[in-house]
Amino acid sequence: MVMFHDSIMNVWLEHFKSSEIDSVDFNSLLTDTVSAMTPGFLRSLFKEWKEVAPTKREESKKFYKLNCARWEKGFEALEFHIELCCSVGEDFISFIKESPDDNKKFRYEAIICNHAKACLISREIYCLLTNGYPDGAEARWRALHEVAVISRFILEHGEDCAERYLLHRTVEHLKIMEQFREHAKMLNQTPLSDEELVNLKPEVDILIKKYGKTFKKPYGWAYSALPPTKGSIQFKDIEKCVLLNHWRPYFTQACNHIHAGSLGLTPSRALSESQTPTLLAGQSNSGMGQPGHMTAISLMHATFPILQLVPLIDSNIYMKILMETTNNVAEAFIAGKTKYVDWNS
Repeated sequence: MVMFHDSIMNVWLEHFKSSEIDSVDFNSLLTDTVSAMTPGFLRSLFKEWKEVAPTKREESKKFYKLNCARWEKGFEALEFHIELCCSVGEDFISFIKESPDDNKKFRYEAIICNHAKACLISREIYCLLTNGYPDGAEARWRALHEVAVISRFILEHGEDCAERYLLHRTVEHLKIMEQFREHAKMLNQTPLSDEELVNLKPEVDILIKKYGKTFKKPYGWAYSALPPTKGSIQFKDIEKCVLLNHWRPYFTQACNHIHAGSLGLTPSRALSESQTPTLLAGQSNSGMGQPGHMTAISLMHATFPILQLVPLIDSNIYMKILMETTNNVAEAFIAGKTKYVDWNS
């Protein structure tokens, strides 16, 4: 590592040979010196990194290989489950397009879009697990769980709920645009014009007039479907409504991997087999089972609504198959938890 301090001191010593110390403005001197020497420091750091980068990449490849060897059965079962859910979704989407039903068009759109998102998140989780980041995988599982809960809620509460859900995008879009306009200068972006906001505000006003003031709130689309509440609707209310609130402890734990609370300072999954206190800043081969199994369950929950929208015999068969593959994922990861892999091989 380059010692910046010593380099700067040497420059200053040369400077003081020709200058009186009492006449030196040290703040200006420090600013000028740092500005002048930073490009050289950066080049030096980049050169050092280029020298070690190939070794680090090879170590990462070796880790991936050995991690996949330990959790081979679990990763294989999860990958099959994910690809099966994605394939089922694609097949039923094709059927829906060939046999459209205007009485379900809003549910179709909302649930199909959420299913595509669930498949994407599941593949991201798989990538994180195979590369040794179980706590990151659990953090992404939180998003997958949210998608599954919302899809189930929309399925159970019909077309009006689905339409409100889709229209609520306009409200959220306006909020983002207003925030962007407020901070555009600091983000070094061109501020939004009045015209851009003016075009969107009337749309939001129309929606609020139609659905009430609560529509502009977070989850404002869900107020008509949930029992009256004294405060604002929260995700946990929707979660409870669809009987998936038993996942709340894991959801809360996953939040610790996202937010900056002190409880999230130490990775819980990645260090689950560590015998000594460790500050982990990289990969781990521990803790894949729980996030892997939770991913399988939540993706199954996100896939069921598509199948339930299409009353076919195939729908019932696929739901039974997905329950089976979800159980297979759990069993396969249990096998990996006790498998020994020689990391020195």
